[in-house]
Parts: sequence; structure tokens; C-alpha cells
Amino acid sequence: MNTQQDSLFQRSDLVSSYTRRQALEDGVQADMNAGITGEVTRENFKFPVYVTSSVFEIMSSAVANKRWCNDWRGVWADVCNMARMAIKASRFDDLVRFQVIIRGAGRKSLFTFLAQCGPVDIDSPEPCITIMLPEDN
Repeated sequence: MNTQQDSLFQRSDLVSSYTRRQALEDGVQADMNAGITGEVTRENFKFPVYVTSSVFEIMSSAVANKRWCNDWRGVWADVCNMARMAIKASRFDDLVRFQVIIRGAGRKSLFTFLAQCGPVDIDSPEPCITIMLPEDN
């Protein structure tokens, strides 16, 4: 092997970073660990859970649609339950695909999500789960 090439790939100089705090402040992600959603999160996971803005919008649309009588606890519980079952079935892979039926969120009702386990942030290596749409990955 070429030692010069090997050393290039082993460099770990950080060029830039986008922290979870910045993502939360920018509205790119939502924190699901407080209030009613926090109760559901703690019932299902040992780690904090965050969702991308696109997942949050799907759930918000479902809750806002009065025809289906959805509430935050119910919609978030459905997402958490399906994520937890998929994570267990996957033997705890760090990226898991799962589906959830969410009525009232738009023209379709079956949504595919990804759950990814990773560090909370570059400075906080504690694990957390981020739920996103496949195109958010």
C-alpha cells in the first residue's frame, strides 16, 4: 500500500461542523424530549430522540387535521412504537428503515422513515436517535 495515500485517508482535521444545537435553532430538527412528546419518548427509548423538520411537518399536519382527531401523544406514540420495533428487529443497526400509517397528514397515509442512532453532537458523544425521511439522510 502507498503510505502517503494511507496517511491522507487517516487525517481527521475537521473542516466544519453543524451542531445539533444549530439544527434545532435553525428549525432543521425538532427536540422530542420535553412535554407530552417527551413522555412518549421516555416510554419507548432510553436515549433522547430528535426528528427532522420534514417528519415534524408530517406529524403537525396530522394533528392539525380535525377530521382524524389526532393528537400529539397518539401520532408520536405510533412513530416511536414502530421505530422501536424496527430497531429491535434489526439487531440494533445504526440506521433502520420503518413505516408508519399516519392518517390526516396529506394524500398518502403510509410514510417511510429512517431511525439513526449516533452521538448527540460532536462535543457530546452520548447516544441519541434521529428520525428522518429517507431523503433527509
